[in-house]
Amino acid sequence: MHEFFESNRLVIFGTLAAGSLSGMVLNYATRAISAHPNDWIRVDVMILPTLAVIAVAACAKPQWLQMSAACVYTVVTLGFFANFAVTN
Repeated sequence: MHEFFESNRLVIFGTLAAGSLSGMVLNYATRAISAHPNDWIRVDVMILPTLAVIAVAACAKPQWLQMSAACVYTVVTLGFFANFAVTN
């Protein structure tokens, strides 16, 4: 499993980054149908740290740094879920 992860690491994290970037584009594209048209900026600013964490996880060689990035990504994602549950 370790060899598979090492050989496909950039593809895996590239997919995560593409998902985050497409979410940012979708937030911008649907801003006109939102109750508050400028909310997309706040949401996209919250997504930017995940892109930095994904870049660290993709480029870092030490496993402890990759695992730290995964933990930070998990915490940020749980924060998104909590924010969504409170606001909706």
